[in-house]
Amino acid sequence: MNFSNELKPALPWLKVLFWLVTAAIGVMALRLLAPIIFWVLNVIAPFALALIVAYVFHPIVTFVQRKLKLGRIAGILILFVGILLALGGVLTLLAPVLYEQMQLAYHALRENLPIIFDELTARYIDADTRAAIVAWFDTNLAQLDQQVSEVLSHLGGAAGTVAEGSFSVLRQFIQVIYNIVAGIGGFVVLLIFVVIIAFYYLVDMDQIPGVIHTMLPEKNRERWWRILKEGDRSVGGFLRGQLIVCLCVGTLTTVLLFAIGMRQYAVLVGFFAGLINFIPYLGPVTGFLPAMLWILFTGDLETWGDRGVRGAILLGGFAIIQMIEGFVLQPFVVGRGASLHPLAVMFALAVGAQAGIGGMIIAVPVACFVKVLWVELYWRKRKAGDPDHAPGPSPLAE
Repeated sequence: MNFSNELKPALPWLKVLFWLVTAAIGVMALRLLAPIIFWVLNVIAPFALALIVAYVFHPIVTFVQRKLKLGRIAGILILFVGILLALGGVLTLLAPVLYEQMQLAYHALRENLPIIFDELTARYIDADTRAAIVAWFDTNLAQLDQQVSEVLSHLGGAAGTVAEGSFSVLRQFIQVIYNIVAGIGGFVVLLIFVVIIAFYYLVDMDQIPGVIHTMLPEKNRERWWRILKEGDRSVGGFLRGQLIVCLCVGTLTTVLLFAIGMRQYAVLVGFFAGLINFIPYLGPVTGFLPAMLWILFTGDLETWGDRGVRGAILLGGFAIIQMIEGFVLQPFVVGRGASLHPLAVMFALAVGAQAGIGGMIIAVPVACFVKVLWVELYWRKRKAGDPDHAPGPSPLAE
């Protein structure tokens, strides 16, 4: 009896069973090893963050070196001092404004949230149920008041210190940073470690490519080196370009909110819109939602006609910001480096969202490198293998 012939029809199912069992064992192993994995991640986190910082600022250090004809360490110190001065200037200008607007926003939300809830649910929930829910709001918000007041007191002390300080008072600036992050555990220690490690990364950054080159397999060394160089260009282009896009989106959002009359919250909302826009396309949404809520429920606008006009201006303004980001900033600032199709970006964000905010932050850089692997390992190989029917540009590219 020929058992091999009899088993042939079952081979596909055996392969599926094998991979299912392997996946189940892998999941069980991950669950058992989860504490060790998290411990390892906590250990390498400062090194990974420092590497990202060094990676982003390496071209700036090189530029400073060449322009000023300085040594590597001198260029790094100039960069660090420049960043410190820039942060000091930004905090000097923004910290008091952000603190004041955070206070206004919290107290406005605290007072108006039950009213907004009552107006939105009046047609759908009976009065007794609504009263019980509003009472629940009052009880829980009272507990929240104490926590928020403590946070705001820390921020208020920090903002006051910054406002009355100057660039020359380095000690006060460091104290401000400490006050802001007081009570957040080991964040200060992590920040110090990241800065120190990033310094050493930057010192030896020019030597890292040579070390990586020698570690690549000799047989396909040049091919993998080309992949790494293209990945470096793509990921680096995205990271540096996205920082510029964040600044532009935050500034445009702030200007728009001033234009519609939302002056008391414009800087705060614009700041967070720019910050969150490091996740592509999310910044304008972050700015639009609180602005629309303000238009609908603020007491500053007396008539619904006025609210409608402001709402139309808001919609048009954010549509313009979205178009500027989508058709100008992303293609010409980010796209030249990343060269990633907008649909590929959205798909990467959808996948990254399964791992939370952190996953969304790293989704696009990972997608940039995956695109490079796709082009180098599959698309070019297919093109070289079939010259008569060569495919066009990769569909993942913009």
